[in-house]
Amino acid sequence: VSIAGASPIHTTITGSLTVQGSYLTDPASTIVNLTITGGPVGVDGGAADVLLDHLLIHHATGHGATSLAAGRLQAVNCTIVSNGGDGLRALGAASARNCIAGKNAGIGLNLPAGSAAAYNDAYGNALDIAAGVSGAGNLAATAAFVDEAAFDYRELGTSPTVDAGDAADVFAQESSPDGGRINMGAFGNTRWAASKAAAPAAGGGGGGGGGCGLTGLEFLGLAWAWRLRRRRKLLS
Repeated sequence: VSIAGASPIHTTITGSLTVQGSYLTDPASTIVNLTITGGPVGVDGGAADVLLDHLLIHHATGHGATSLAAGRLQAVNCTIVSNGGDGLRALGAASARNCIAGKNAGIGLNLPAGSAAAYNDAYGNALDIAAGVSGAGNLAATAAFVDEAAFDYRELGTSPTVDAGDAADVFAQESSPDGGRINMGAFGNTRWAASKAAAPAAGGGGGGGGGCGLTGLEFLGLAWAWRLRRRRKLLS
């Protein structure tokens, strides 16, 4: 069972999603390429087997996404911010990878001890990551978004989450220069992924070309010399 939007930019659900089923006995449910906002909870996974993939969940009055002890909750490249409870709250099997969990009123990543949680950025929550949860590549740095006040959660090129996801994950959909690595968050490996700003070109010679360019003062000096030479010819 899948619920798929066009992208977190183009498909928004105002309210909550509740998933029915039982982990290990029913097929997994995938929720992908959506924004979910404004409900009492973003996704209620219950006892089901749920994969959250490229979701933006923000401003739920409660948790961003939840699951019961009998369920499984997996989150990959999700941005879960400014919710009234935890970002992710899983009581059973759980994992999180390449996710941004920021400014939630509860715990950013509230997963059982020992859960697989790697290459996530959890910051500004009441507690960023639950005790006993750790993994490679996790950050606690404030993500930078295009316009957070207007709920535009695309990353800026200056965000520490750019090129900070799992190096083993595909990033082919990101525009060049892509940094050779997937971005964290809901826009990683999409055409809306941010690129780090290119370093400015080295100075010298008026913009390269072996020093052949002219500065403004050089140009004015040559123009004055030409005018003076022309005036002398007219007087001679």
